[in-house]
Amino acid sequence: MTQQVRAELDKILASPGFANAGRLGPFLRFVVERTLAGESDCLKEPVIGSEVFQRAADYDPRIDPIVRVEARRLRARLAEYYSSEGASDDVVIDLPKGGYVPVFTERSPAPAPAAPPVKSNRWWLIAPVAMAIAAVAIWASTRPRAIEAQPTTVAVLPFLNMSSDQSNDYFSDGLTEIDRQAHGHSEATGCGAECRVSVQGADEGRPCAGSETGGYQHRGGEYPKRRQPASD
Repeated sequence: MTQQVRAELDKILASPGFANAGRLGPFLRFVVERTLAGESDCLKEPVIGSEVFQRAADYDPRIDPIVRVEARRLRARLAEYYSSEGASDDVVIDLPKGGYVPVFTERSPAPAPAAPPVKSNRWWLIAPVAMAIAAVAIWASTRPRAIEAQPTTVAVLPFLNMSSDQSNDYFSDGLTEIDRQAHGHSEATGCGAECRVSVQGADEGRPCAGSETGGYQHRGGEYPKRRQPASD
């Protein structure tokens, strides 16, 4: 890494920020070369003052802070360099605060840009599912709906008076009315009385609605019941 550090040092010193920086260039070169030579222990303030800034051998840093002042300027120039033309350099030379030994850092190469995602041709997997869903939807929309059950309608026919006494007509009419009301009350269960001949003889023989179409259940009777001929 020594060659890379020296190459970086030359690049820094040739930059515009260090071209007219006075003793900052020699200051940086001195500390870098001594560190690369394994002599970082001698990088003390009196040594730097004497070697770089030509101070006398009896130089007292407590009286003359030239090294500390120039070190602050050097750190500022390095930060400015790496924020501009040195932003993409592979090696970074830094001078941490509190000392005069430089630190060399090798930057990792920038990661390659991620490749754009490859579009997968998986439409052939999705297409059958979509077609199946569409087929089910079409089948459901065209499926014949169940026919609602129609309520049963009862045609209540009059009870016939089969006696010779016409005064019994009222009794037959009463039976007819009772039968009609009994089936009329069953409308809640879907069965209702829709037809009735209420007067004996007056409407006799008139067919009730639905009697020909089979849409009605017919109810009626005779009073008194006809006697069946006795069998031999």
